[in-house]
Amino acid sequence: MKNCLFIILFLIFPLLGFSQTDTLDQSGQTEQQEIHSLGKHGIGIAAGFTTGFGLSYRHYFDKFRVQLTFGPAITLDDFYASVGLGLMYELGNSEKTSFYLYQGSHLLYDSYETYAFFGVGIGLEFVVFKQLSYNIMLGYAAWENFERFLPTGEMGFYYRF
Repeated sequence: MKNCLFIILFLIFPLLGFSQTDTLDQSGQTEQQEIHSLGKHGIGIAAGFTTGFGLSYRHYFDKFRVQLTFGPAITLDDFYASVGLGLMYELGNSEKTSFYLYQGSHLLYDSYETYAFFGVGIGLEFVVFKQLSYNIMLGYAAWENFERFLPTGEMGFYYRF
């Protein structure tokens, strides 16, 4: 129960940024933060079963996005590496949000085996602060080398420039 509550709070916390009032620029006009004006690049962290977990880079094209994610982990007994690729197609946007379809491919390597994950779904990206965006994606995925088919979730924080 505690884990479920923690996950729900972790997913909802970034949305609190929307409760802030619009900021004013030096001329006194309301600052418009168009999601497409934040820049073509994003660097941050991501976690997902089908897009990988670790450090992440996103490139923003007009309606398309490409996400690369890499995360190594070393313990005393084992070595893990996560490599993910995500492709997104924007369906629509507003001033601070973007709605898109995504496809994710993820290879998870440990010292004994390599697992492949593949998934598709929908996603939302929110501008939380001036250059910081948060995204959440929900979909359906083939897990562990297509042995199981289950719902999946992905999320990430990106600094856009």
